[in-house]
Parts: sequence; C-alpha cells; structure tokens
Amino acid sequence: MKFSNKFGTEKPSIFMELIKEKNKIIKNGGRVFDLSIGTPDFEPEEYIREAVSKATLDPETMSFS
Repeated sequence: MKFSNKFGTEKPSIFMELIKEKNKIIKNGGRVFDLSIGTPDFEPEEYIREAVSKATLDPETMSFS
C-alpha cells in the first residue's frame, strides 16, 4: 500500500506536549491537577470560579505558548 508523502510529517499535538510536560513535573515530585478529562460532579469553590473567570478576560491566557 502506498501512503501519501504527507504521512508522518505532521507536527506533534500540543496536547501530547502538555502530557509530556505534566509527566516530567510529576516525575520530579511536583503536583499537577489534571483537569483535561471528564466533568466534575461537584461545584468548584468560589475562589476557583473567580480565578477562571478572571483568566478568561486576560489576553495573555489566549494562546498555547
């Protein structure tokens, strides 16, 4: 079977890069709160909701880098 010349040339996913970084932090003894999967069945604390709301208004939080 012949594959396209583009096969295998894609860049790594930003999400895979984030997983690698998360694993490095954990391996070095750091704490990571992984919020990437699922929906919590509890309401977040007020201070967390306020921090998230504030972050959404900050243009610096609108990029991956």
